[in-house]
Formats: sequence, C-alpha cells, structure tokens
Amino acid sequence: ESLHEKNLGSLLVNMAGMNVSKMRQVRTAGGGLAKGTYYIPPINREDEPLDIINKKFRLLIDVSNILYNNDKSIIVSNNDARSISDSISSFDYIFIDPPYADKVQYGELNFIWDAWLHFYSEWLTDEIVVNPIRNKSIDNWSIDIRTVLSKCFVALKPGRWLSVCYHDTDPDTWSKMQNILMDTGFEIHTVTVLDPKQKSSNQVTAEKVVKSDLVLNCRKPRPGEKISGNGGEVGQVSRRVRDILIEMLANSGGQAKDKLWDIVLKRLLARGQMAAHRFDDILAEVATRAESGRWFLKEEYESLSQSDINNEDAAGNAIERFVRLRCAGTPVHFAAQLALNVHYLASDVVDEIKVEEYIRHSLIQDPVEAKKFNLGGRMRGVEFYDCLFFYLTRFLKGRPAGQTPRRNLAAFLEEYLVHFKDGDKWLYRPPDQAEAIGLKKARQTGLGRRIRQYISFLRGDGEYAAEKIPGPKTLVAWIKHCAAFGLADEGVLLFEKGGLAGRLMQLSEEDRYDAEDYYAQCNRKTVKRAALEDADIEETEEDEG
Repeated sequence: ESLHEKNLGSLLVNMAGMNVSKMRQVRTAGGGLAKGTYYIPPINREDEPLDIINKKFRLLIDVSNILYNNDKSIIVSNNDARSISDSISSFDYIFIDPPYADKVQYGELNFIWDAWLHFYSEWLTDEIVVNPIRNKSIDNWSIDIRTVLSKCFVALKPGRWLSVCYHDTDPDTWSKMQNILMDTGFEIHTVTVLDPKQKSSNQVTAEKVVKSDLVLNCRKPRPGEKISGNGGEVGQVSRRVRDILIEMLANSGGQAKDKLWDIVLKRLLARGQMAAHRFDDILAEVATRAESGRWFLKEEYESLSQSDINNEDAAGNAIERFVRLRCAGTPVHFAAQLALNVHYLASDVVDEIKVEEYIRHSLIQDPVEAKKFNLGGRMRGVEFYDCLFFYLTRFLKGRPAGQTPRRNLAAFLEEYLVHFKDGDKWLYRPPDQAEAIGLKKARQTGLGRRIRQYISFLRGDGEYAAEKIPGPKTLVAWIKHCAAFGLADEGVLLFEKGGLAGRLMQLSEEDRYDAEDYYAQCNRKTVKRAALEDADIEETEEDEG
C-alpha cells in the first residue's frame, strides 16, 4: 500500500468512526451525536460500518473534486487566525464563525479524537473559549476575539467586507461582539439570516434559541471615511427592546419567543445598539405566554377574535367530551381517543354500553383482552391535572399554531366545565343541560373573560380602564356566576374588594339579598376549604413529628 492509500483509509475510518458509536441517536432529521454531549441515548441508531464508509468515501470524492479539480488556487489551512501577518492587506472577503463563549467546549468534546489519533491536546491552551476549569474567562475570550478581528481588519482591502456568523442567546456576548467589531474599525451595515436546513436538537426543541444563524455584514472603511453607528446605554437599549416587542406583537400576535428573539437581535445589531439587557423580563412585562407557546400583548390577551373563540370552543368541547367519558369510567387513553375521534359517544349523556362495545370491537386488538374489558366505574369528576394532560399531550399535539387557543387552559376551563368541591379536592365535571345553557350564554357574552380581567386587576396584575369598572348590579350577576360554577375565591374577591361591599344600599332589596346570599355561598366554600387545608397541614406535621 502507498502512504497515500494508508492515509486515505485512516481518514475514512475516522470519518465513519463516530457514526457507528453507541452515542449515535435516532432523531427526525437523521441520526447523529447530540452536539455538546457524551451519553448513550435511550434509543440509538445502528448502521452497517461498510455502508457508512462507502458514503463517506463518496463525500470525500465530491469534496476533493471541488478542491483540486475545479480550482487549483484553493488553499486549505488550519492555521490560527491570530497568526495572520500584519503586513497582509489583500483579502477581498472574509467569512468567520467564531466560538460562542462557553456554549460549546470543543476541547473536551474532542477528547475521543485526541485519544484515537494520539494527539496530546497542547492546542487546548490556545483555544478561544470560556472555561473556568481551564482558567479561561470571558475577558480572555474577548481579548482573543478582539485579536482575531483586528487581524481580519488588517488583512482586508479597504472597502471590502467581513461576515461574522454568530449564534448565541446571551445579550452580553452579543454586545461584546458588536463593541469589538466597532472598536476594531468595522462598520456594521446589515444583519442577515443564514437558515440551516438541518438544525441542532437544541434549535428544534429549546425556546429562547437563535433558530437561524445571524450574520453580521461588516465593512472596512476606505481611508478618510467616517464610521456611523454607535452602541447604547442599557436603559436605552431596554426601552428599544420593549418598543420592538410591542410593535411586533401589535402587528401580529401569537409569536414564538425564538422568533421575537431573532428579530430583536437583528434590529439592535443593524443599528449598532446592542447592549446587555434582560430579554425575558422585558417580554414578560409586555406580553403573556399561552400554553401553545405563543406570546400575546397583555392588553390584547383577553380580547378574543372570532377565530380565537372558535379555537377555544374546539378545545373546550373536546375537554368536555373527555371529562364526560372519564366520569363514566372510561380509561384515560381510550377516553382521549374517543373524545377526539368519536364525538357522538360523548356529545351528551354517555351510553356506557355503547362505549364498552366500541372499545372492545374497535380499539382493543387482542380478542382475549377485549372480552375482559369493562369500564372502571363512575367518577364524580376529574382533577385539573387530568384536563391539562389531555389538553397538552393530545388536543394540542400536531395542531397548527393558528388553530390553538390563545388563552391558557386555566383561563377558560371554567367556561365549559363545572368546578366543585368533593371532600378535600376540587374537581371538574361536565355541566348538566341547564348549566350548559348558562355556560354557553356566558361565553357568548364574554362574561367569563370580563370577570377574569377584573379579578386580575383586583389582584394587582395589570390595569383596568375606569369606564369598564362594573357597577353594583353587574357585580351581583358576576358573583352569582362565580357561586354557580365553583369560582368561590373569585366571588369573595368581587364582593369584598370589587366595590360591592360598600355599595349595597345602591341596590334594590331583592338584589341586595341576592348579593349577600351569593357571597355567603362563596365564602362558605372558601372557609371550608381553608379549614381542610389547615387540617391537612396539621396532620402532615404530626406525621413528620
């Protein structure tokens, strides 16, 4: 064998090596190692080694053709960018993708290759990274990045361009990157998006992650040109972030956090305004997150459009069917399937014989198991967690963003189910015919939404327009609704702090009697619940004692 053949064989084995490791995991975008980890996944992917080597060989041939056959002037080098001579000023364009502070520890993650190829890791001392174990701080990282960008500035011809692909979620490192570029002499002209076809697992699953790589396009000014753009104070930048978020959500509510994060970064960097700021806190100040993961402006969160109402109706009706089936004794997984796919079995009073027959003949494959199946016995109600589990894992699963409810489940569940106390538990049950009419009327008039908005205001969350504050007669109707549908705490709060307690004499004798009666009903339930909770605490303390 020639030396070239030996090197080629070694290269192919190295290229294929990690792809036949037990660390290779199954994932939708193709198998591979989870970036930034060493672990054996719960489900790994096995490939035939020779098949992998064949694929790598074809890939190597393609790359070789590009490098050596098409353009003889291409030079491949793995030199340190900090070693570029200061006398060179001949580059027409530079594209760099620098390390993202402490986000990926390349040195440690290269341990397998270092050991396999008998390297001794001397290069780790020169690695540009933040790593407290190796005494590499953010200041060391900044100094090294500044050196690299200074070398790039010198190497570029005047008037030519540098593109910096940077991918981090930390506003502080973005601010440092911007300041280093401008201190070095570059002018940040535009920020563009490089959207990778195959995203990392973190990009696919995490929330506040830059889903697309942002590319800062920077120009080296010609001699005598003035550089425009400047940074901003933290307070000024925070106000700018707030304005961007409000503008985005006002124009198009229901945005994912990662999209908002991308846009904020792009706009700040395009103006050279990036500075450290608390993105999460600012977003939470102006917006509310729905259980679908989308964000809406707080003042618009409860203002539902007809499509929002339709989405809630679809969810509420599905949950009502699920709870009706559960109360008839249907096991959870069967109840979920029937609630979503066989509406007629739970649209009104559940016929338990029909439900049993359908499950035996259509849902259970094993004839022996089907013959033994029976419903588990009637239940008075289900807990909130059961409704939430069905809602998050079954109803929302795979549903397009435009067809998901805007509000969180807790904000609209009582508009479809009856909340009641059973011993020491609060449960939900499907409404009877008269209750269903009352709940539907409340939904159509927006009664539940108005009550919740006012309750939030009474609890110190947000503002409430003075002209919308309910009068005494309206408050009586609201407390009646609370008493009828298990909103005891809300009913007490409306009476005591909502403006009714001191205005009873403005009501007629009949309305005053009703108000005190509804308040007493709510108060009894809250007092009883508090007593039960105290008893539970005392019992727990005795057990611990």
